[in-house]
Amino acid sequence: MPVNPELFNTLTGVEIASQSFSDAVVGPPVVGWTVELVLYGVVLSTTLAYVYSPLFAKDSRYIRMLLAAVIILETVQSGFNFYSLWHFSTLQHRDALSLWHLTEFDTMSTLFLGWEGALVQGFLATRVASLLVTQWHRHLLGSWLYVAYTVRLHEGRLHQMIPIRVAEAMWLWGTAAVALSITGGMINYVLKRPAGLAPADRGLRKVFRVASEIALPTTLAATVGAVLQYSLRRTHGGYNSSSAFFQPLCSFYALSLLTSLSTRNLTDNIVTSVATLWYAQPEEQGLPADDQRKSGGGGGGSLYETKRSAKAPLEADEEQLPPMEVLMTVARLRDVYMAQQQEEHTVGFTTPQPRPRMRADRE
Repeated sequence: MPVNPELFNTLTGVEIASQSFSDAVVGPPVVGWTVELVLYGVVLSTTLAYVYSPLFAKDSRYIRMLLAAVIILETVQSGFNFYSLWHFSTLQHRDALSLWHLTEFDTMSTLFLGWEGALVQGFLATRVASLLVTQWHRHLLGSWLYVAYTVRLHEGRLHQMIPIRVAEAMWLWGTAAVALSITGGMINYVLKRPAGLAPADRGLRKVFRVASEIALPTTLAATVGAVLQYSLRRTHGGYNSSSAFFQPLCSFYALSLLTSLSTRNLTDNIVTSVATLWYAQPEEQGLPADDQRKSGGGGGGSLYETKRSAKAPLEADEEQLPPMEVLMTVARLRDVYMAQQQEEHTVGFTTPQPRPRMRADRE
């Protein structure tokens, strides 16, 4: 049976794009899609590990709905990326116009990416806002969020007023600015509010490291993508290189959320370390013996008895507290401890000290 040679020559009559054009237009998105699909597997395994952990059972309905929405958006985005990767890998029309045009799923991928980013960074921003005591800090963080997501959600309309590359660069710069603001707020709070106790300080330093790790991938990817998107000209070989960095952003968002939710054990350990140091024997803390501390007599009781009286409410509340409230509780305990230490050096354990009002008393 004769074989028609044209059946094996699929490029007959079709203009072929140059290799440099194919590398510049198709290469970076393929890298971004591949990295995102690999990270999607990491997100799924991390999510399953978190769902089967004791922390998930303590989550509120709001947290569970947020996690479910992020995973659904991440799954949809990964499906779009898989289709695009399959399409451009098997496409036989290799002319410049076919390689340049996006698929119908590519046009919707940034929409789901924007929704996921708004959910995750909005959640992290609310947690950081609870730590900011000054109004201008909160207003600054809110303004960054408003500007960044206004640019992101209206990117398609901005193309009619400004060049597309400028609009995409503004979106990526806004994403990096929000991530830096969230991380900076958490780090600023940890550095300015040390517990004054060695175990708690070590725990807060761990929180410092975790806070840096939560937004570091998102910040780096968005910043590099913004620089490439704004600086490279159309004639440059790396013209489309920014897509290799913003395509995996959806997986970075999901991992940031999972990292934030999974670090509550760390903050619980901070409270435990503070409580352990507070309620240890006075000799272990380098303080006067218990009989010397009770020399003042009176109805106020000793400082050691005062600390022990606060032990039960702290243990009862620490498991119900969210992570940010745990940090704020540690800071309040530190303030009470330092105030009592200053009064001890001034009075010399001779005057009965009033019992400090703890959180359980106010409630």
